[in-house]
Amino acid sequence: MFTPDDAKPDGCQEASLFNPIPDVYLPCNQPAVRRVYHSREDRTYRMCAPCADHNITRRGAEDRGPYIQPDDENAPEEPYHGG
Repeated sequence: MFTPDDAKPDGCQEASLFNPIPDVYLPCNQPAVRRVYHSREDRTYRMCAPCADHNITRRGAEDRGPYIQPDDENAPEEPYHGG
């Protein structure tokens, strides 16, 4: 069984809308651009723009700012990797 931590390193951790397998989690895996916090799981996820927008506007999640990829020259010394 997959979990959000199985998404590719800089990929969106939200469940894919195009999953052909019922009741199995598959990550979206589009390039992550936002950090999104869900209070019910007490966890921050990295998400692509469409998934972040959906979670913030329709699921009550909080935008925690941009996701900065570790190889970005503007990345902090200890970049955010999710979780």
